[in-house]
Amino acid sequence: MIGKVRCLRRVSGLLLAAMLGASACTVAVEGAPSAITPERRGPAGTVPTGLERYYGQALYWGDCRPFATMSHQRGLYRSKDLECTQVEVPLDYADPDGRTISLAVLRRPAGDPERRIGVLLINPGGPGASGMEAAAALSAEIEKTSIGERFDFVGFDPRGVGASEPAVRCLTDEERDAERLDLDLDPSPEGVAETEAEEQALAARCAERSGLELLANVGTRDVARDLDVLRSVLGDEKLTYLGYSYGTRLGTTYAEMFPDNVRA
Repeated sequence: MIGKVRCLRRVSGLLLAAMLGASACTVAVEGAPSAITPERRGPAGTVPTGLERYYGQALYWGDCRPFATMSHQRGLYRSKDLECTQVEVPLDYADPDGRTISLAVLRRPAGDPERRIGVLLINPGGPGASGMEAAAALSAEIEKTSIGERFDFVGFDPRGVGASEPAVRCLTDEERDAERLDLDLDPSPEGVAETEAEEQALAARCAERSGLELLANVGTRDVARDLDVLRSVLGDEKLTYLGYSYGTRLGTTYAEMFPDNVRA
């Protein structure tokens, strides 16, 4: 049931022809070269009790351009070598039957399927940077390398970020511009107090516009749990991962939480 909702959601507004059965969804999109069909590679490896439906969900890969959230991403996501999907995960892993959210995922399949090792998942750091954008930008560079030939190269927007839904919203465009102009260089007690007041106002805006429930579940350990779901639904028993900057913290946290699920 997870995949069916996402399958229809991403192509809403287009001419559809859908066949919905107990375990499959096929969507024909006008002008598309072929129908979107489900891919099920999970569950793979260890599956925590109560999370079976997430670890074994089918994925519906398609055009990446609808996932662009910024203008410069449209060109990056246009490549025919890239495909995108959504993965559903629980907002709160302590309540797997409760509210769910979606992770946006981009993949460049391995160039040599016969020698394919598995999936290489990447995170560019931030926290808050788009893993989809990072993977798309790097995909051309790895095309003729052993990584590009032997691994599916996969980036994802962490929960609350970019094309993952819902996204954390704190500032309007105008408020963000004003914040960038405020250098906060005054180290006096008055200046520090002003900065603290501004940070408290920012936190209040985040809570008001994003909701406390979302904010309480977008930490590093939550994203590490998402990584384990991605590992499984992409078909790998062990995680192969590359993290940049804060992404190294995410990888370390994953290894601490899931030591038996690490490949490299």
